[in-house]
Amino acid sequence: MNTTAGNSGCLIILIDESTTMQSNIAKSSGGVNKKTKAEGVATAINSFLNRLSDGPNFPIAVVGYRSNDDAVDIGPRWAGPLANKRFVMTSELGGSPIRIDERVRQGTGFDAETTTIQFPVWYEPELSGMAPQVAAFDYTCQLIEDQAAVGGTPVICHITASSSADGNPQKVVEKIFEMGSGSALIYNLFLGSHDKVPAKEYPSNRQFLPPGNARSIFDRTSLLPDSLVNSLRQDGVAVNDRARGLIFDAQMLQLVQFLALIQKHTTNWASVTAEGAGTVVDDETADIPLETPPNDSPTESEDDDTGADLGDPGSTGQEEPPVLEQEDLDSPLDEIAEPSIDTEDQTTSVSPSQPAAVVLVIDRSLEDPYAGQLNNVCSRLCADANDLLDQITKDGGGSIDVGVISYGAAEVCSAFGGPLADRSLVRDSELAENPLRVEDTTEKIDDGTGGLLECK
Repeated sequence: MNTTAGNSGCLIILIDESTTMQSNIAKSSGGVNKKTKAEGVATAINSFLNRLSDGPNFPIAVVGYRSNDDAVDIGPRWAGPLANKRFVMTSELGGSPIRIDERVRQGTGFDAETTTIQFPVWYEPELSGMAPQVAAFDYTCQLIEDQAAVGGTPVICHITASSSADGNPQKVVEKIFEMGSGSALIYNLFLGSHDKVPAKEYPSNRQFLPPGNARSIFDRTSLLPDSLVNSLRQDGVAVNDRARGLIFDAQMLQLVQFLALIQKHTTNWASVTAEGAGTVVDDETADIPLETPPNDSPTESEDDDTGADLGDPGSTGQEEPPVLEQEDLDSPLDEIAEPSIDTEDQTTSVSPSQPAAVVLVIDRSLEDPYAGQLNNVCSRLCADANDLLDQITKDGGGSIDVGVISYGAAEVCSAFGGPLADRSLVRDSELAENPLRVEDTTEKIDDGTGGLLECK
């Protein structure tokens, strides 16, 4: 699995372009960054591409995925001189940016001066809809097949802030692991929204991750090669043996460091010529048909251990966080003060000091609640739950604790995400300030004269 001098490979950068990426990215210095996740990723990716243009020559693809009106939109995101290409050679990047911006870089320390730098831009995101990750990884399979003639190690760098909207990608990811003579590697980075939620860097055991999406992504992530484990340790990062190439709830700095690690992976790749790079051409085959994922695929939140290489915590002395058990989810409920009851009129007195509790319990016992479709019974159930949560935030007045619990897949777990991930109960006022995303919706209502009005 190690990359040594003389090996070649191809790199696929797979980027979430759903509306979840409109929320702000966490920053390492505390608080919330002014940049959205999409803007932060675009800056980091363009800087990464600029560095790659001076290194070994190998094929690279930048692929975005999103949905539009219940249809998936997945494909290369090259523009300008590189438009319509799936893969381009890194040697082509230097002469083919969309444009070159001037950006101001702030120095550090006392009397730090600002400098203006030239910043080439190759990637600009456009966001919409949800994140069809099954279809995105299926497209990635076809890209790897196109590059089979080149040989070497296919490396997929997946950057996301969402759960999959069209089912669990586990089966198609397992197919990718078997490609490239079994050498294909998938590294995952899940973006966080607030510095108060600590990042989980390069875990070696899924049991030390919060239940739900984090563990599912762990199962879809490759072990780090020994060379990268040693490199991280030299940089002072505590990494266990059998660590995986995953950062969950990453901040902006960790995104940059993650891409720098990917660059180290390619440093010793042997340069290849454009003639040997397979489909590094602009042809009519860029629109690859996408198959609907089978209905027997596992759910996104399914957490069984079938086929999972759990590894072990290792022996480096890294301290792992405790495993979240069911009692961890239940304990905050026991701490809520009981509302006072007026025995004369049997009315309940609720206030911020004596809050009420509303817990939504969502049944996800279907074999696959998404079944490869974006508009389905599970997504409609989630939409109804979000409508109810929105009403609670408007009427609660800071006196309602809210919990959302899902069950019926592999385990019972809290269904909050983003800044509220792993929380069992959240006050309604805090809920209003930390949505996963804010979507524009259109509602048709009766205008009283037999017609319909559209209200956004």
